[in-house]
Amino acid sequence: MTESDIQILQKEIDAVIEKYNREDFINQDFEVYSKSFKETYFQNQNLHTNKRVCEVIGCKNITIKKSHTIPKSSILKNIVFEGHLLTPKFDSSDNHPKNIMSKIGINNASVFPGFCTKHEDIFKSFEIDGKIDNVNKALLQTFRTLCRERVYRENELEINKIIREKYKKKINSEAQESITKALSKYPQFENVKDIELKGIDSIIDSLSKLDSFLISPLEQIKIFETSIYSALLKLPTKDKLIIRVANFDTHLPVSICGIGNQVYLKDKVETDSYLLLNVMPRKDSTSVICVGLERDKLLIQNYIDSSFSNPLFLLNMIESFMVNGSDHWFVNPKFWETLSEVKQKKILYDILFTEDSHLDEYPISIFDDVRMYIISTLKKNINTRTEKITEFEKEIIDKEIKKIKSADYEIITDTNILAEKLWNRLQKH
Repeated sequence: MTESDIQILQKEIDAVIEKYNREDFINQDFEVYSKSFKETYFQNQNLHTNKRVCEVIGCKNITIKKSHTIPKSSILKNIVFEGHLLTPKFDSSDNHPKNIMSKIGINNASVFPGFCTKHEDIFKSFEIDGKIDNVNKALLQTFRTLCRERVYRENELEINKIIREKYKKKINSEAQESITKALSKYPQFENVKDIELKGIDSIIDSLSKLDSFLISPLEQIKIFETSIYSALLKLPTKDKLIIRVANFDTHLPVSICGIGNQVYLKDKVETDSYLLLNVMPRKDSTSVICVGLERDKLLIQNYIDSSFSNPLFLLNMIESFMVNGSDHWFVNPKFWETLSEVKQKKILYDILFTEDSHLDEYPISIFDDVRMYIISTLKKNINTRTEKITEFEKEIIDKEIKKIKSADYEIITDTNILAEKLWNRLQKH
């Protein structure tokens, strides 16, 4: 190849690179990429149901296809309506970013390929009656929550990898077509092939951020799993657990099974703290399981102790977790219908665009009837005692009543602002 040929080739390669950096390729267009992303994402959803090796350490058996993270017969059936539940889900059919409530059959709610037939039986102690009346049962349910979270994130990472490779392939094909066309007027360059652009554009950067978001809790999840194994087997462990179990004497029309994250400064170093919450409604009562790592007690100990000290605080914890913690929850469709349309939209909006953590109190009452029942019960208990109501108690009750009456449902509709909020949320992880 002559010096002149090298210069021609370099010029055309530079032009292609510049076009890539300007994001002028067809496949870099937001609408084109979005369509391709959605198609690839949904084409690979089967990864979430593919059988794999059992999640119990040391077991080599293959899982059943659907392990319910939340017990179906003793918990989910208590909030089902005509065989279905509702769960929050991103609306991928709309170019305007928003969440919707998605209808899901009870047989598919909260399922993942987690355990083999043999190890499905380890959860039988509370599968039948749904009673979480000792620490071991609470730990087993939390272990199942952790496994689902990890498996889900591993599968999402695999789907993300497929999306990235497909996108790169399209970009490289477009680059090859562009440079082949540019060099077609030079007979000495007849067979240009294997063009590969290795730069990072905004799309590759976004996919990398999504990877980081999915990966960030995995190390902590493994620590949780080891600690739970040690606690169940009564083995020593360096990472002890904070465990709280409480029972509402009323039915909540929601079941939660998820993990929340908060970053805090520990010894001047930014540290991720994770909290696991399970809300398990039975016919006339509801069990609540909260588990964290003792290493994070500086942040979570007072929060957990306070939340479990008063039924109103516990209700606040649950509502905040639904919006600011995890979207892996299910509600009774008939209950959701009782909420005003504007409140429904506000809750779904806040789930997607929240900048708060699960430790922050959510300012809107989701469960008005339960809140009023608790307030009524507290007032009755106060009236039957000799001491008068304290200023602190009055302040709490007034604040909770005000929350029920609140109608502050501000929602931003500008698509550019919403896209920026989503991007900023991803950047935090």
